[in-house]
Amino acid sequence: MRDAEACDALIAGLPSPAVVINATGLGKTGPGSPVTDRAPLTAGTLAWDLNYRGPLTFLRQAAARGAPTADGWDYFAAGWAGALSAIAGVPFTGDLLTRFERAAAPFRPHPITTRQTKES
Repeated sequence: MRDAEACDALIAGLPSPAVVINATGLGKTGPGSPVTDRAPLTAGTLAWDLNYRGPLTFLRQAAARGAPTADGWDYFAAGWAGALSAIAGVPFTGDLLTRFERAAAPFRPHPITTRQTKES
């Protein structure tokens, strides 16, 4: 997309429900978002940011518009669990992933207040 307004227009054309993913890196260690504050992120749109730390501008914009949000923490944890299990020669199983996620949970940065969790 050439700019944030073009991203907004793309989102406006999506059917509901939809998933919109920020995989740009904007909002992680630097400011910014691929969309404007007027982006049509609504309750029918899950806003998923692959980032899990930093300002998370995209998720804050989505939460302000009433969209459910998800950050990239679970994706990050699964990636590390897979890499470490390969290094250790241990099978990557659902149980291993659950144990890894529990061990990593205390280190998770604060999520966006409207973040949808597995318990929601």
